[in-house]
Amino acid sequence: MKKNEEKKKENEKEVEESEGKKTEEEKKEENKNDNNNEISTSDKDELMIKELKEIISQKDFNMKLNPTEFEKDNDLNFHIDIIYAMSALRCRNYKLEIMDWMTVKIKAGRIIPALATTTSSIAALQSIELVKIAKNIKFENYRNSFLNLAIPYLQSSEPGICKKNVIHNNLSTTLWDRWEINLEKDKCNIKSLFDILKNKYMLFPRDIFKGKKAIYSYMAYKDKGNLNEEILNKNLIELIGVKEDNYVDLMVTFTLNEKDDTYLKDIPIVRVHFQK
Repeated sequence: MKKNEEKKKENEKEVEESEGKKTEEEKKEENKNDNNNEISTSDKDELMIKELKEIISQKDFNMKLNPTEFEKDNDLNFHIDIIYAMSALRCRNYKLEIMDWMTVKIKAGRIIPALATTTSSIAALQSIELVKIAKNIKFENYRNSFLNLAIPYLQSSEPGICKKNVIHNNLSTTLWDRWEINLEKDKCNIKSLFDILKNKYMLFPRDIFKGKKAIYSYMAYKDKGNLNEEILNKNLIELIGVKEDNYVDLMVTFTLNEKDDTYLKDIPIVRVHFQK
């Protein structure tokens, strides 16, 4: 009798253990599927921007802007939510620590007098211009604004067309341009960056600088064979020292071709995005 009971308990224990193992395996499989289906943050952002532009570009889309009084204690009006979202975007842009929602709410309650300052007025004027960009309106409807609340004084004028700098027949740049390049984090090197730049812009890249620091010099290494190849194939993140960042802004010098020694002017900053 005792033997049967002991055997029964052993069988129940084995069943529980096997169910536990099965559950862990199922969890691992689910996590694996979740990771495979995960979309990168940059892809999500691009998707959201695309959806927003599609909504705004619809013919029956009617956007109305109405003034509202700021109220921090009513969570249903989403005033704190929009301030939190904007502050988080600013922190990400300048690589600052992101404040939590409650901290934003407490701080926002202390700056009510600041809502009528020049800063908030400028932010509002900028937001109006951003709405125009999103709606893709005609150029003549954009405005530059000059503001002085002490007088008070506000004047708007039509902006001038941004000057285009011709690099070659198929390429021109402006003051506001930035060249965006995507590289895999584990496989990024100077050679792969140069190959993309050559094929995309039909120019010959020569030197790389990060701020005032020289990362690569064509003239210094072009005749050094193996050493040149070693540097060109070395991981770009290790060379620059930006292991925790998702991107880096580089100044790359160009000539029209390898034999040409004349450096080109008006080349934009090259932003390299490191993708997993």
